[in-house]
Amino acid sequence: MQLQKNIDYVIIKRACYFDESRVNQQWGNLIVTKNKVMFNVVQSMNVLETAFGEDKHKSEYKDDNLINSIHNIKVSTQEVKDSFKESKDFYRQRRETVKCYDILNKLASEAKDLKDFEMKVSLLSQGNHKSFEFNVNEIEEIKSGFFKIWFVGMIVSLSNGIKKEIQTPKVGLIKKIINK
Repeated sequence: MQLQKNIDYVIIKRACYFDESRVNQQWGNLIVTKNKVMFNVVQSMNVLETAFGEDKHKSEYKDDNLINSIHNIKVSTQEVKDSFKESKDFYRQRRETVKCYDILNKLASEAKDLKDFEMKVSLLSQGNHKSFEFNVNEIEEIKSGFFKIWFVGMIVSLSNGIKKEIQTPKVGLIKKIINK
């Protein structure tokens, strides 16, 4: 039987899982079925390191005088080039999230049943050790709302005491699918 989107499962294109603190972010796809919650991590990011990372060219600058200013312009030009390269890499990884979303939708359309779909998603998620999955019956509580600064989503408390903080826009739909 063909799986029905938003009834048997939901795939969130871009969700964020906070790993230990707000600065360690794991970006990827959130897949929720009637049996499991799975998070397929595509991009890992430390916000502080990304925003205030070490300046590779800081030591190359020379004292400010007319002779050294030409050298300093060359160094700053190289800094700009490096920054553009890092930015391209960052957004290339972001686009991977959309590609994985398309793959997940294809897996759902080709799956024989829900168990088959969950198994295929589990295999896909094994590519990143930060990815996780847990059974719906392990969920003690789901809190949804606006948490701290810029975090709209849910906090999932599991029966083993672990809490998962996930930024996602469709918490109501997720709760409906897993009946919580």
